[in-house]
Amino acid sequence: MTDERIDLISKLWNIGNVITGFTVIQSIAVIYFVIEKTVFLKKWDTFVPLSIMSIVGGAALYMFAVYLCYKAEHNLRNAINEDVKHIKISTNVFIGRLVTIAIFNLLAISITMIAWFEFNS
Repeated sequence: MTDERIDLISKLWNIGNVITGFTVIQSIAVIYFVIEKTVFLKKWDTFVPLSIMSIVGGAALYMFAVYLCYKAEHNLRNAINEDVKHIKISTNVFIGRLVTIAIFNLLAISITMIAWFEFNS
């Protein structure tokens, strides 16, 4: 039973990494799009607030998904009485994932808003 739990912990760890990586790549894609296609922002002026709301909503969902992975992983680690240092590492990585998601999404929002304001002024 412990081997199955350790395997599940590993899978939850990997899912958390995949979610974080995906949101980083998605944010970079948004930033690239805004920088390369600034004419699009002028044409579709009403699209920008919706896209910003989508970025915020997506970031919240990604953070919630990472939290669920962490919580399940944390519960499994406690169930198998894993060493405290492993639990601390897991918690620190969880916090790092949340910070990474927040920073990259805030960057995408900021660049989108700056470009939008540039065209509207």
